[in-house]
Amino acid sequence: MKRAMLILSSMFILTLIGCGEEVKKEEVKTVEWYKEHEIERKAQIEKCNNNPGELNITPNCINARSAQSELTFWSNKKRTKILEPIK
Repeated sequence: MKRAMLILSSMFILTLIGCGEEVKKEEVKTVEWYKEHEIERKAQIEKCNNNPGELNITPNCINARSAQSELTFWSNKKRTKILEPIK
C-alpha cells in the first residue's frame, strides 16, 4: 500500500513539473556574430539592460557585451598614437 502511494505521489509530482511554463530557447549567437551585426548587438545589449535580473547572465547577453567590449578596445587602440622615446 505504501509503495503504491509512493508511486502515485511520484507520478503526480512529475505531471505537475511537466505542466510548468515552457521556457523559450533562444538561439545563442557567438561573439564574432555580434561583432559583424551591429544592429542586433545593440538591440541585444538594450534588451539585457532592460531586464538584467533575468537576462544578465544569459549566453547572448554575455556574447553581445563581449563583442562590444572587443570592438571598443580595438577601436581605441587604433586611435592611440605611439610616442617615440625622448632622446
